Amino acid sequence: SIENQWLVVGARGTANSTWLYNANQWNDKGVKYKASWGGSGGIMLGVHYMSWGSINVEALYSTFNQKMSSGIDSISWTGEQHLAYLEFPILARFDFKNYKYLEAGVKFSSLLSARGSYEPSPANLFNYSDKDIKSNFEKSNTSLVFGWGGAIWGTGGLMIHGGFRFTYGLSDILSSSGGKDNDYYALSEGITAQPKSYAKTNTASVGFHVSLDYDLGWMMSSSCSRKYKFFLFHH
Repeated sequence: SIENQWLVVGARGTANSTWLYNANQWNDKGVKYKASWGGSGGIMLGVHYMSWGSINVEALYSTFNQKMSSGIDSISWTGEQHLAYLEFPILARFDFKNYKYLEAGVKFSSLLSARGSYEPSPANLFNYSDKDIKSNFEKSNTSLVFGWGGAIWGTGGLMIHGGFRFTYGLSDILSSSGGKDNDYYALSEGITAQPKSYAKTNTASVGFHVSLDYDLGWMMSSSCSRKYKFFLFHH
């Protein structure tokens, strides 16, 4: 028998709402999480199987941002963190009728840069702006990826899909320099705050995802041979 697969190449882009989620800060009434935005874009190489879908490997440049502010009326401050990663999602993508799809997998991320700002009002000795804080974060982390969507436009071997993609970090992104394993003291409790157990900080995102796929060519082999032959499509 003959097993048929074909190579797919493409591009990826996502506009995201992003979080650097920490349960202690989230539950602290002295801290307000503010709407923060990021993005992701890059390329993809995949192997498509006729019977169900494809295995895709992506290479992406992604940003995760988090803005915060004081939740206490008598104290005023704002803070921002901006992280950039080189990411490699490995995804199983399932194709359905009417050109719908479902995708799930993991991504491996390598930290490229991290910058932060802290601006109390009035300013004091602790304020800083656009400071390099890369040492506060781990060099790498792993996340789950899940998404779905449908076709927007297609012709020949080219197809554009639109949909939604969610990611959630499995690993703590803070390093020992950034306070990893330290107790937490709620700002809302002031000088009477009691230590709370350390909570991990995880990346998270949800956004509108656009994918462009181009069918490149057949990869064919017989069941009695492990050798593959490649035949370029002529669209």
